[in-house]
Amino acid sequence: MTRMANNLNKQIAASGLTKKEVGALVGHTPETVSRHISGNINLTLNHAEDYARVLNCSPYDIMFEAQPMPIVGMCTIDADGVVGRRYSKKSFGKVYSHTYRPAETGMIHWSVAKEYVGPWNYWGKALETVLLDPITNKYVHDAALGTQCFAYLDEPYVSRQGCETNLVAGVLYPEPGGVYTMHNGDLDRTIKSQKIIWATPVLSMILRPDLRNLEIILDK
Repeated sequence: MTRMANNLNKQIAASGLTKKEVGALVGHTPETVSRHISGNINLTLNHAEDYARVLNCSPYDIMFEAQPMPIVGMCTIDADGVVGRRYSKKSFGKVYSHTYRPAETGMIHWSVAKEYVGPWNYWGKALETVLLDPITNKYVHDAALGTQCFAYLDEPYVSRQGCETNLVAGVLYPEPGGVYTMHNGDLDRTIKSQKIIWATPVLSMILRPDLRNLEIILDK
C-alpha cells in the first residue's frame, strides 16, 4: 500500500485539541486518528471533511502536506480562439499537491471553451507554474528575460481582437530606458517599449494535472 503524506498532525496541533479529543468529536478511536496521521489508513476526502469541521480548516489543508499554490492568473480560449488573461492579487483559487517545492510558486490556470476547435484544445484544464516572489515584490526576475514568462504591464494592452489586459505572456527582451519587448510566437504578436510592473518565469507546464495528483479548487 502506498502511504500518502498528509497534514493532519499539524492541523490538530494548531487547533489546541488533543488527538483523543479530535477522535471523539469525529467518531474515531485515538488509534484510528494515529493511523490516519501516519498513512497506515489512507485519508479519504470524507475523512478529511469530518476532521476539517472539527479543526476549522479546509479538507485539502488536511489531505495535502505541502502548502497550496495560489492561482494568480486565469487564461481562457473562447470558441473563436481568442486568448484572454486575468491576474488577481487575491488569487482565483488554490492548487494542492503532495510534491515538495523548493521555492514559493503560483499557478496560471487555463480553460478552453467547449465550442472551440483548433490547435490549442490541449490547453484545456492545463496549469503553468511561476515564481511568486517577482509578483509579490513587483520586479522583473532575471530568469524571465529571454525565455517564456508572464508579465504585468504598467498600461493595459489591447489585442487584435479588442481584448484589454495587463497580463501578457511570451518571451521577454529588455530595451534601453528600462522598457521591454514581449514576443508571443503562438499568437504571432510582438509588443514593444512596454513598462512592466513584474515579470516571472514559467517553471513548468502541466497538461494533465489529474494524472499528477493535483487538486484544483477554484473560488466561487
